[in-house]
Amino acid sequence: MLPHPEIDLASIEAIVSNPNPVLRNLQITQTYSELNLALTKLLGKTNVSWCAYATWASKTAGKFIRLDNVDAAITEFLRGKDWIHALLEVVPGALTWFGWKVNINDSVLLKILSETAGASATEVAKGNLLVFAELAPLYAQFIHIVSGKAEQKEAELETFLNYLKNSQNGQDYEKLVQAYSTYQQSIFETEPKAKAELLLLANVLVGYHEQIRLDPAINNSLNAPIEQVFKKKLLGGLERLIEASMPRFLFYLIAPILKASLNPVINKMAAHWRTISTRQLMRIEVPDGHLDLSEDIPLITYNPKRMFPLDLETIHNADLQKVLATLDRSPDSTTGTAAKDWGDLGERMNFIADFFRSDQQDKKLFLPPFNQEQTWAIKNGQIPEGKL
Repeated sequence: MLPHPEIDLASIEAIVSNPNPVLRNLQITQTYSELNLALTKLLGKTNVSWCAYATWASKTAGKFIRLDNVDAAITEFLRGKDWIHALLEVVPGALTWFGWKVNINDSVLLKILSETAGASATEVAKGNLLVFAELAPLYAQFIHIVSGKAEQKEAELETFLNYLKNSQNGQDYEKLVQAYSTYQQSIFETEPKAKAELLLLANVLVGYHEQIRLDPAINNSLNAPIEQVFKKKLLGGLERLIEASMPRFLFYLIAPILKASLNPVINKMAAHWRTISTRQLMRIEVPDGHLDLSEDIPLITYNPKRMFPLDLETIHNADLQKVLATLDRSPDSTTGTAAKDWGDLGERMNFIADFFRSDQQDKKLFLPPFNQEQTWAIKNGQIPEGKL
């Protein structure tokens, strides 16, 4: 493993301040991975922390921030849909009668689709940065402050919680207080099942807090580009093209009819694009492939064909039972975990709670997100070559 400097507040702040969203995301992903490994000194190596899931969620976000999937999404959008023909069909027949033609081609759509994807990428990058800026310092300080020595337990927790409360800038920190108190409690728990349940409780609470904070960014990445870029620019662009193809007086006469005719087609196009972009967004990279968030969580492979590891098949911890009763719509089962609308907080948390539970003891989540050469480049402020 490559040597790396201590993860401290200064190194995290340097990443937060990085203006390059692509490099910043890579550094965020790498730092989450390092935090996850560093936490094993306190939490052990059997169960992963929230930082493990954050590593792979951030790596997934990187694909959108780099626009890796844009060409495939645009190709899928255009395949089998003669949108140009559909648009031309709604242009009033008077244009044809007078011999005027409107030059609409694929390049118009390609430009607008690329801008829409870029707007989505901007929102994903904002969410990636928001969560890292808030939670990475907490994990770094937890590692720095908490020693795991029983005689210092109360004083260290008080010191850490004071830091947590002062760092939240008015945000609701109740879930985080309970989460990090539970993390510390798990350090001193020696019974494997009880320890696993404490760590699941802490991870889910952090995940719940994170998803509440991310809710605006997630919905903006799904909805705002469609309304603010796709529909607005497509309608405006078509109107300009049509206006340029005929005498202005005629355009002003037919403009209201034209707009009313174009809107239904543009709405269908927008809905089709959202379906495709959402499908691209609704998956998470994991070390051995990806999970489709619109499908039920598959059986785990690291503990012969079970839904959950043995330590988490049944839940005894009362606090964890209470949290799962609120969030998990498929009690003690991964059947029914599929999220149909990733913009819905309840559907996201239903999936996430079971995902955390099923994969908490998957050793693959301790694997580095990048190879050695890529890691070296990222830590030296470079965007690596090759597939990321």
